[in-house]
Amino acid sequence: SMFAIILGLGITVDDAIVVGEHTEMLHRHGMSPQEATITAAHKMFAPVMAASLTTIAAFFPILMISGVMGNIIRELPIVIMLVIIASLIE
Repeated sequence: SMFAIILGLGITVDDAIVVGEHTEMLHRHGMSPQEATITAAHKMFAPVMAASLTTIAAFFPILMISGVMGNIIRELPIVIMLVIIASLIE
């Protein structure tokens, strides 16, 4: 479960880095900080959403594993999917 939290947080931080880097580039090219932030958030929404949905789709099949192994690793995809969804909402 701790591994899932760390992995989910890493994915969330990657999304923030993508938006932050784009914001910094727009600011460097002359936009005000506020304008650069809003523009980057809007422009990077689709790529961040696509990456998040792809990651959720990759972890979803793990929920289908049955038996003892399924019971052991079931928390991993649940935690990761919830962290990604919470990150998108935020």
